Amino acid sequence: MTIGCTAAGRGAGELVREGWTKAEAGCRVWHFAGIGGKKPRGTARRANAFLRGGESASAPRFTASLQEEEGGWRNVYREVDPLGKQRIIEALNEDISYELGAIMQYLWHHFTAEGMESPAIIELFKETSLDEMKHLAMLAERVVYLGGEPTAKIAPFKQGGDLKQMVRDDLEGEETAIRLYREHIRICEEEGDPVTRLMLEKILSDEEKHADRWETVLAIRKKPS
Repeated sequence: MTIGCTAAGRGAGELVREGWTKAEAGCRVWHFAGIGGKKPRGTARRANAFLRGGESASAPRFTASLQEEEGGWRNVYREVDPLGKQRIIEALNEDISYELGAIMQYLWHHFTAEGMESPAIIELFKETSLDEMKHLAMLAERVVYLGGEPTAKIAPFKQGGDLKQMVRDDLEGEETAIRLYREHIRICEEEGDPVTRLMLEKILSDEEKHADRWETVLAIRKKPS
């Protein structure tokens, strides 16, 4: 949906209180530009900031851009593709579910590991679980921003085994996470969501470091690809 701005007027907050949608109010307020044919400064940025406030968790999100016309400039508002957004929300919720499982697995290993080498490894279990909690928070916040609801479903996780088996299970989990995040980064690229893509790339980098950590503990050497 594209909304063209046609007039300037009262404050956006006043218009919203009178029943205008935020998109309509934003159009009314931020179109005021183009005096003398000059490109206005910051209007698209201010309009985007206003619209990002959202009317509710499920409200459409809009982007604003300046378009030159005869006699001046105007802002053009476009609604984010709701189907593409839903696809990203579903991918992020899959990530959330997997992170919940990873947190449970690392904490279980932290509390139950035994053996002569366990003290150092136990601390690594705890440190990695804290990293996964940070990932969980980032993912959940993004889902809410996009208008979705973070899942509470916990993916299956592994329990049992000696210390070496625990590390092997954690390495396997990180390798699965790496594949998952790479797939979801591609989805963000396809749907044109660079913000979510950059977030997932940061998380992917952390997961690759985790995998390297467990490979080091197990003395695994990767062959050049």
